Parts: sequence; C-alpha cells; structure tokens
Amino acid sequence: MANNSIKAIIGICDGFNLILPSEMVADIVSGVNVSTVEAPRDWQRGNLNWNGMTIPVLSFEQLLRNKTARLRGSHIVVIRGTANSDALPFYGLPTQAMPNEYKLESADEMIEEAIADGLNMVSAAVRVRGVPCVIPEIASIEEKVAADMNV
Repeated sequence: MANNSIKAIIGICDGFNLILPSEMVADIVSGVNVSTVEAPRDWQRGNLNWNGMTIPVLSFEQLLRNKTARLRGSHIVVIRGTANSDALPFYGLPTQAMPNEYKLESADEMIEEAIADGLNMVSAAVRVRGVPCVIPEIASIEEKVAADMNV
C-alpha cells in the first residue's frame, strides 16, 4: 500500500474477519432467504435470488479451513466475481453482522501477521486497527468454485 489509500470492508464471515476491497462488493442484503441445494459441493451453502439471478452462497469456513460449513448470519455480501466473470459473475458470503467499510490511509494501519496453520487459500493475515483479519486468495477461491460448478 504505497502512499495511496484503499477502501476495504471487514466482515465476520464463518468465524473469520475478512478484508476485501470495497469495489468487489456489489450489494449487501439483509433478511433474505437462502435456498438450500442438494449439491456435491461442500462449500455451497445454498443459492440466493438476487436481481433476477440465482447466485451461489459460499462457505469460507469450508473453503479456508475444510471444516463443516454452517450458514450463519443475517446479511449476505454479494461479491463481484473477478477471475472468470462469465462462469461466476457474482456470489454471496453470509456475514454475522453488517460489514464495516474502512479507508486505510497508510501501511501502518495494516500489520502483517503469521497465517494460522490449517488455512487454505489465504494470501495474508493482517491486523487492521487492532482487528485480526484474513485476506483471502480470491482468484484461487473463484477458480475452484467455477470449476466445481461446471462438473
């Protein structure tokens, strides 16, 4: 983070404080029903009908830790796909609380820490204003999800 600021959101998702660039967020919806799916995908908690599209709702707990996923939270953060927008234009992440947006002005506000053992597809662990967060490897996650959806 050279001398330019970035806007990022931090949201509690499956026990993780995730930090994502704000421009990835298409919408945050509350009080919606996620339909369950019978799918061989451990990471898929269901589908969400959003703006006339059916989008998958992911479990970062399953993707990052390989633990049994639980759908928690009353908010769904709708993320714009970045890796292969044709295969995965949008997807949802359930959050336990409304995510907060931060404007990070300097590298001093984001302190790198060691990544916990057993985490997959995490590019960094950081502490932002005292809050421990993980930065997911979005491209790897989206490639896995898109590949699994095409099986």
